[in-house]
Amino acid sequence: MDPDFFPISSADLVPRHYLHGFCIQEEDFIIGNEGYARSCAAQNIHIQPGQDGSYIIIRTAGDETVIGTDCSGSHKLFLYQLGEKWALSNSFIELVRFAAKKYLPVTVDESHLASVFINGPFGDPLTCLRTSIREIRLVPSIMEAVIIQTFYGTAVKLRPLSSASKPVENKSYEERLRGYLRLWVGRMATVLQSDLHMRADLTGGRDSRAVLSLMLAAAKYLGNDLMQRVNFASNRDAKADFAVASQIAEKCRLHFMDRSVDPRAPVRLNSAEATRNGSLSA
Repeated sequence: MDPDFFPISSADLVPRHYLHGFCIQEEDFIIGNEGYARSCAAQNIHIQPGQDGSYIIIRTAGDETVIGTDCSGSHKLFLYQLGEKWALSNSFIELVRFAAKKYLPVTVDESHLASVFINGPFGDPLTCLRTSIREIRLVPSIMEAVIIQTFYGTAVKLRPLSSASKPVENKSYEERLRGYLRLWVGRMATVLQSDLHMRADLTGGRDSRAVLSLMLAAAKYLGNDLMQRVNFASNRDAKADFAVASQIAEKCRLHFMDRSVDPRAPVRLNSAEATRNGSLSA
């Protein structure tokens, strides 16, 4: 499968298990299908829709195959459906191209497309599950696509996440906060020890300072030199924010770096097209 786009349709042989993107389970980062295969073999880990990360997962249990995304919908999942014909993809435009290549109907919804011409950002993202193509809709992150066998082949139906029915543990605010901090410090430790390219914004605002505090807590146990591997970025034009960020960087011995000087920085080809194809209509 293409590293950037996830396509699957009623004409394809559906794999029993497949991970597109990355999933976070406890303190483990499971990246791509190869990482998923290793995790399954080493720890018998199984990923379901609705967990942390940014991914699309195919999971087969018994005779049922389920396809879904992470809990926040960081990875989008669009469904083309017309009778027994269906296709799923994280790219709206690639799904339109797929349908056109297969000579399937692609019907423009003019009333929905009109929202693009609304002044301001309100008309930019989707405001419902409909899209500008009548046969395509967005699968919400609280639902999963179930592939079922039919007389003619396969069909897709949507249902609420299976994980949504799990009971919520009765814990105090202090217990939940303690568990949250432990979990995310552990996750930061995992990333700091990896070969992944790390980039973090340090704007002086509360959000970036909260993320930095988790990194520093992890580095305290692993060795503060690991913080030198993080590419910190800040907006120098925002003078008030940058002044605060500079004070924090000086106190914590951090450096603002150019992405180009980090040898682990990922090389992205055709990034403008990849961004457009992955974000259009989302």
